[in-house]
Amino acid sequence: MKPIHVVLLLMLALVLAAPMLSAQPRWALDKGSIAIGGNMSYSVAGGMVQGFNDKTTAELTPYCYFFTSPNVGIGGEVYLSSSSRENGESSTTIGIGPSVLLAFADSSYAWYPYLQLGVMFASASERSPNVESGNTKSGSGYALEIAGGATYKIGRHVGITVLAYYQAQRVTVDDEVNTGKLYGLRVGITGFIF
Repeated sequence: MKPIHVVLLLMLALVLAAPMLSAQPRWALDKGSIAIGGNMSYSVAGGMVQGFNDKTTAELTPYCYFFTSPNVGIGGEVYLSSSSRENGESSTTIGIGPSVLLAFADSSYAWYPYLQLGVMFASASERSPNVESGNTKSGSGYALEIAGGATYKIGRHVGITVLAYYQAQRVTVDDEVNTGKLYGLRVGITGFIF
């Protein structure tokens, strides 16, 4: 191939690639961006979820969102929770579910405020030291979660996230349906790929 043909092909490739290059995400919440992170929290629950009246819970929630348009992310979360009481009772919950994130920001903002709505499908188990036989119960259920928070950029691709959340839960343990609520604060870190 002659050198002029190579140059012409490269120029044609650049012209054809220009629209694709301009469509690349230019900031953290732009169309095509990905947010990956995780939060940790301490919360207080009420109701009869998993057979406990009130309890304290430690949880970890990794997440991932793909931004389908600026400020609109679709993705999911994983929910890992462990709780215990002074009398030796404990519970573990593992869940996963889809989530939608709506942010209120543009590329000039240092803070990215947002709202989030998700559904979590979970498996739960509880252990009680006071029962002689069959001291472990297990079940499954779901939770509807709504949250609001903000991510503060500490770098071009990294931010610190703080959010408040509320979950309405329904869990069936050994054929007994329990409902309750879970609310609290989460703090975490988010990485942005764009």
